[in-house]
Amino acid sequence: MESVWYDVKLAVRSFLKKPGFLAITILTFALGIGANTAIFSVVHGVILAPLGYKDEARLQAISSVNPSEDLEFRGNFLPDFWYWRENSRTFDEMAFHGWRSWTLQEPGHVERVESVAVSANLFGMLGIQPALGRGFEPEDEIPGPGRVVLLSFSLWQRVFGGDPSVLGRSVNLDDGPVTIIGVMPADTDVPSRRAELWRPVGYLEQYEQSAFGREERDFRVIGHLAEGVGLGTSQAEMGRFAEALAESFPATNSGWEAKVQPLREHIVGDAEVPLFIAFAAVGLVLLIACTNIANLLLVRAMGREREMAVRQALGAGRRRLLQQQIVESLVLTAVGGFAGLLFAAWLSQLLLAYEPGILPRKEGIGFDVPVLLFAFAASLVIGIVFGLVSALHRVPSLSGALKQGGAQIGGSRRQNRLRMGLVGAQIAVALTLLVGAGLLVKGLHKLSRVDPGFRPDGVYASHIILGGRYRRDLEARRVYFKQLVENVRALPGVSDAALSTTPPIPGMGIKIEVPYRGAEGPLATEAGAPSAAFRVIGPGYFETIGTPLLRGRDFTDRDTQDAPPVVIINNTLAERAFPGEAPIGRQLELFLYGETMELEVIGVSADTRFAGLDQATRPAFFLVHPQMPFLGIAVVARTSLGPATYGATLRRTATALDPSQLVLRVESLEEALSGTLAMERFYSILLGLFAAVALTLAASGIYGVFAYWVRQRQREMGLRIALGASPSEIRRLVLSRGVAVTFPSLVAGLATALALSKALSSTFRGIDAVDPAVLAAAAVALGCVAMAACIVPARQAAKVQPTRALRSE
Repeated sequence: MESVWYDVKLAVRSFLKKPGFLAITILTFALGIGANTAIFSVVHGVILAPLGYKDEARLQAISSVNPSEDLEFRGNFLPDFWYWRENSRTFDEMAFHGWRSWTLQEPGHVERVESVAVSANLFGMLGIQPALGRGFEPEDEIPGPGRVVLLSFSLWQRVFGGDPSVLGRSVNLDDGPVTIIGVMPADTDVPSRRAELWRPVGYLEQYEQSAFGREERDFRVIGHLAEGVGLGTSQAEMGRFAEALAESFPATNSGWEAKVQPLREHIVGDAEVPLFIAFAAVGLVLLIACTNIANLLLVRAMGREREMAVRQALGAGRRRLLQQQIVESLVLTAVGGFAGLLFAAWLSQLLLAYEPGILPRKEGIGFDVPVLLFAFAASLVIGIVFGLVSALHRVPSLSGALKQGGAQIGGSRRQNRLRMGLVGAQIAVALTLLVGAGLLVKGLHKLSRVDPGFRPDGVYASHIILGGRYRRDLEARRVYFKQLVENVRALPGVSDAALSTTPPIPGMGIKIEVPYRGAEGPLATEAGAPSAAFRVIGPGYFETIGTPLLRGRDFTDRDTQDAPPVVIINNTLAERAFPGEAPIGRQLELFLYGETMELEVIGVSADTRFAGLDQATRPAFFLVHPQMPFLGIAVVARTSLGPATYGATLRRTATALDPSQLVLRVESLEEALSGTLAMERFYSILLGLFAAVALTLAASGIYGVFAYWVRQRQREMGLRIALGASPSEIRRLVLSRGVAVTFPSLVAGLATALALSKALSSTFRGIDAVDPAVLAAAAVALGCVAMAACIVPARQAAKVQPTRALRSE
């Protein structure tokens, strides 16, 4: 132990004598280990950390999938849940939750709260107990006057001042009074930490029960596997249930299956693979950093040949020298690891600050024990490897070291090959990252140039969900929204305004696929009927968003609830429902909200992207709001006003019409459309940064190795020049060596880059599995950088003075 402490002090003194070497090594190591620790903290918090639920391994999530239509909804029909819970033998318990929105009305305080409808057994099944009061009980699911709620910890603190006496207190929501029975813990994340209020399904009244039939797949289901039951067995049972439901309800369930997967996998969703790709990418950055440091340590070891030879001559054994070199490496990595932790803490906060809301469970991201252990283990392993790399250098005998002289110390042919091999590995890894970043950037550019089918510039959507008397009074809904749109159109700076259930943003449509029948095919109520997406809109919608009507007319104020039912279809639906025929004036049969209805087609609109910018255009139809008066809707307006000015003006307009109704948010369609590419943009920037760091480290590594190679061969260069070699021939000699290292490395890098491109194409939108243009551009760019890094050493070699070089030997 005493010898180890002596080696530590010796290492510190040795490093302090070489501050340049120390600074470069620590900076390089901190960059590599810090970036890896930061990304690992995200991977651990999002993917690896336990969910914190009781008996987590047996919790499964159930989703709705339609393979033939390539559709997957994470939610399910509520009646399907009741059927599953009653008949399942592979799950001993099932629960559900679904997002809702209610207005909390307290004296002097009106606030729209993020709310969740749940089955009464949900929290008990997950093992979550209230921090205050009691949880839901089975009788709370029974509709009746005893309606109860649970508050989130943040809502309890913000609105009720953390007063424990709120238990048993009655508060008003927009559908009537409810009783507070408990407060949930601050870290409750069901379904996420956005939730502020929970209500058992018993709150549903008869008029709302109809809204939760077989229309919108809105409820996420969690099942607890029975003892001894595996995932395959439960999936087989759910497959039988899907067949039975499709037979009983062909219009809504035909073609749909129930997908069973572990709850953690369901929650993490699409975030898992991109995060592991990012982790692998940053691991490659660490690999480049380590090869740079390994080269520095090899050079340092060769510079200490005489010192080590003297120690060996004085009796130090091979084991003692190995211990010293490993201790030196561990001291170096300890300092670098500490600096890396500081960098990782800063980088992880930066990632969270700029993360565009695509990561689930991000509240769990932080520097906990597993993350610190990862940083420690990585630093320890790298330190030991560095020590062994230094020990690979053969120490000559004392007489041999003294004969070599100072200028000629270091560098057997084997060691030169090792250094050049490390440089080649850097080039191959850097090319892999450069190709990955290039593919993501190109894919993002391709998606951003897709025409969404509307003009988003200057258009804002304002979301409103009516409560109170509007829940029962359909006529009041119609009057309110009609008046609101008229008032918005009259605002200065507003050129057009209309209603829409959701903004025309890809992926933001209502999660309902409605069976239809056009000129031919099965009835809308029969199995095999095709389906289409839909929106409820108001007159002027297409003009407001800039989508042209190709045929027919728009909705007008004459299309009321008393007028014949009408529909506008998009061009894709027109071609599928009425192939080769004029659709205007034809009847379109729909099965919607449990009813079969026939509507007259009055117009055909140009296609807009319903599913996503990378998806083929889906068939879609549009209903007019007075004939389908939804509670929740958006006012879409084209205006020259800025977002803050328009938002404030709109809120004043809505408040003047009815102070009890709130505008939830105002969003720009340009920003919302840009937000659909948030994941691609985030990972493009992330991999772009990794590629830039890798390129910088690789360039510096190439320069360092070739500069050392030239210094090592000064005598040879001097002899060549003395024998008549021109400076250009000397430069070509060095550059040819660079080409000999770079070209095979680029070939190897292209092979690994192809594997990465296949992984990226299956994970991110808009990316081709093989993109020759990106591969070629990255290889040429990196080849140019490598040659540029060799130019300075080549020029130095050409300037060697023969007499000085020979005299130094």
